[in-house]
Amino acid sequence: MLGYSDGDHAPGHKEDPGREPYLAAHHMLLAHGRAVRRYRAEFQDVQGGKIGITLNSYWGEPCSNKHADKAAASRYMDWQLGWFAEPVWKGDYPKTMRQQCGDRLPRFTETEKRQLKGTSDFFGLNHYSTSYIKNSAPSEEVSYHADQRTQDMQDKRWSKTACGWNVVPWGIRRLCKHIHDVYSPPGGILITENGSAWPDEDDAKKAVKDVKRIQYVQQYLAQVHGAIQDGADVRGYLVWSFMDNFEWQYGYSKRFGIVHVDYKTQERTVKDSGRVMSELASTNTLRIRQRWLEASNFSPPKAGGLRESGDDPLAVMVYMDADAFNEDDAFSFSVEGVQSQDEQINIGLSICGYLNYQGFSIFDGVLYFRKQEADDLETYRKSAPGTMLVVVRAAPQRPHGSRTIVPMGCVPAATDFLKRTGWRRCPMPFDWCCVTPKVWKHAMDNHFQTVIKSERGSKYHPYELMFSDISMLKRRRGWGTQCLHRSVERLTELLQKREAWGLMFFFDDAGLDEASQQAVLDTIINDVWHLADPSSPLSFDHIVLVWFESGTSLGEAVWATEEANISILQYALPSPLEDHSRLPPSDFLRIAEILEEKYPEVFTRGRPEHNEVSDVESDSEPEEATRHHQPSIV
Repeated sequence: MLGYSDGDHAPGHKEDPGREPYLAAHHMLLAHGRAVRRYRAEFQDVQGGKIGITLNSYWGEPCSNKHADKAAASRYMDWQLGWFAEPVWKGDYPKTMRQQCGDRLPRFTETEKRQLKGTSDFFGLNHYSTSYIKNSAPSEEVSYHADQRTQDMQDKRWSKTACGWNVVPWGIRRLCKHIHDVYSPPGGILITENGSAWPDEDDAKKAVKDVKRIQYVQQYLAQVHGAIQDGADVRGYLVWSFMDNFEWQYGYSKRFGIVHVDYKTQERTVKDSGRVMSELASTNTLRIRQRWLEASNFSPPKAGGLRESGDDPLAVMVYMDADAFNEDDAFSFSVEGVQSQDEQINIGLSICGYLNYQGFSIFDGVLYFRKQEADDLETYRKSAPGTMLVVVRAAPQRPHGSRTIVPMGCVPAATDFLKRTGWRRCPMPFDWCCVTPKVWKHAMDNHFQTVIKSERGSKYHPYELMFSDISMLKRRRGWGTQCLHRSVERLTELLQKREAWGLMFFFDDAGLDEASQQAVLDTIINDVWHLADPSSPLSFDHIVLVWFESGTSLGEAVWATEEANISILQYALPSPLEDHSRLPPSDFLRIAEILEEKYPEVFTRGRPEHNEVSDVESDSEPEEATRHHQPSIV
């Protein structure tokens, strides 16, 4: 196609793009078949080698659930991959190509079909990027591209390499699964090329610190691992390339190597990515930052409905499979401000605010908003790309006013979805917290940086206390009910993986009406109690509820804890909190001191280490993993 349609490669033809590409490919396939037959007849038994073909392919994902776009994506894959793969594994061209091209597509004789089918001992795959595919109306143009009747689309959030290729790690996972399901190559799939070129790498000193290449390779490898878990028979992975080299029409201007080459002196310098690949090859283990792992999972929207029986039904669920965090300026500024202060602080903002900011409320991968604000789902998809959207309605018999937006019934459904899709954490690069409405409005006041700076070096770092080993939830005016419920589910997941050793919730019921207070108590009784049930295999060793004294009766909550390992600490604030304000850092420190004194068994337990790699390990035994080249991910 590049040589006989677009004219980018030799021989540079583009005069007859509706016929020459198909004719050239036809004779390449016939030549391939003859070469394989001769090797198998004369050399394979003696050498014990394997012979096959490598095909370059993008992955084409439908841009919507419309039948026309799905059919377009299928056609795209026929032209991208099936053009060569179908003859090699099935003996003839895809039917869609024959129907569209007619006699412009050469025909194999029956003998040629038999001789060509099965002429590869493995499926060699070169893959670099992915596109969304949209249906396109028939055109009078006759060419390789026009024949497909498709339109390529890109997501503006995708980063691009120096070649202008989109970085879309999840595409390789879907492509490998597609190859496995459609062709079932007996020798499995060998990824023969995957890699990236990045700008400003001519100087060896700069090129060595190739963080973007490391991120690229690790994210794509993580998705290859995912494909293996999905059942795809992937046997190996070869990064492109070992050294910087001549890159077709780019010449020496694009550098893909994990080893830098000085073209004047021929001096070689191993880049950091080379050391990463060396570690991977020697340990069969991929060490990847958690946020990179989660970011690699981003996939396109899949609209669907889910309804749950009960008093609090889920009205609509529209979800996306994984990553991306909100790009709103205020949101991003706050997150980056915290991250810049301490790389070890794993924090992400879950904004719960006024209606015009509800589109930015993310709770551990789930975006909630009320049905009356859900008329235009596309608006919400754009506001929080890569986040599962859950549209809910309040239970009619238990309205809690305009502030209560998430009834209890929908949260388990959303959580079940997250578990089924394998999520462990929210799709942002950090863990989560909840802030009060007006904190959102003043998100750019450097509050987060101030807190971190003022308490650095203290015995208890307030953000370490909040986000490392314990989940703290500051409850304000009904907004925290859904947060509490989701956090219980989140911490249940952690407990299943033995990553959580205790659980602590903070509540402030100042100004709540009776119905909202009851909602909080219901949550404690229905959710927290089950986590503390000694008979449950998922019970926490200890749960602490911190309730800011405001005159509310805790009778029902205390009753719910009598048979469970739950403690309640009532904490009298030195001075009343202003409406929508945050608890001062000094109070966090004081609460920590009280808790350590009252509950030493909680605060003296071993805490998990916090670093920038995930703890997701392969289910395979080491020998099994090595034999099938299946890396674990840590």
